[in-house]
Amino acid sequence: MADETTITPEQIEAFDQIRRIFREHGETNWNMPPEIAIQYAQELADVPPDQVRQKAREILQKLKDNNTKEKQKREKAKERVAALKANSITNLGRPGLIGYLQRSIMASINGTPLNALNWMEVNDKGLQVYTPLAPVSQRTFKQRDLAGNRVVLSVDPPAYFDALIGLLKQLRINFTTPWGQIIVYEPSSGRNLGEAVALWPDRKIKEFRDALMQIHLVENPFEGYQRLPRMVDLLGYHVEEWDLKIADQQQAANQAGTAEEEEDEE
Repeated sequence: MADETTITPEQIEAFDQIRRIFREHGETNWNMPPEIAIQYAQELADVPPDQVRQKAREILQKLKDNNTKEKQKREKAKERVAALKANSITNLGRPGLIGYLQRSIMASINGTPLNALNWMEVNDKGLQVYTPLAPVSQRTFKQRDLAGNRVVLSVDPPAYFDALIGLLKQLRINFTTPWGQIIVYEPSSGRNLGEAVALWPDRKIKEFRDALMQIHLVENPFEGYQRLPRMVDLLGYHVEEWDLKIADQQQAANQAGTAEEEEDEE
């Protein structure tokens, strides 16, 4: 650690330059986010003055790289959302008569023929859940609903798979149902807000989630970005720490010199 060694004249000279820059430009009134203060700025306090500016530049470049990645993610997300607007992702089949017939046949095979009219899709607005025979015939859900656990997407296999799934679980064998219902469950009320049949429903839920995340990125254009601190803001902890270290070393040197002079006089 820097405080366990003697501070060299080169380090003192480098620190004087930093302190002069710091005083000329001054800190801003920006309230530095905790993750930047703890992860970066406080770490700079123990970096020697002749290395700290290079370390601070590396930190700023790391934050810039993060923002560049976020920008690229949003550019791809915009393309994906535009594709969703043209071609939505459905639980099974496409909108229209043919899709309805596919869902009706699959609902009968699944043992839930009364849910044949239910269907789901993710378009550019979010997850749309259509339940024509329910009191609420259409609901829209966003990524924030899933992230906040306001709703949960789960799979309900057909009843005739129950014995097989129970046996396989006892044998510690994973089983993915080839068909079943996607359930939109509301934990706070314990209600199912929607259910619709699907082929490989686990995969379909993953598709839904991935698409919802792309929509979320487009609707929240600055989430994930990190505001870049000024160099003087990053160096605030360093200046305070090394001011004390240099002052302590100079005081110790003065005390040692005084003690030697007293010994010589005696």
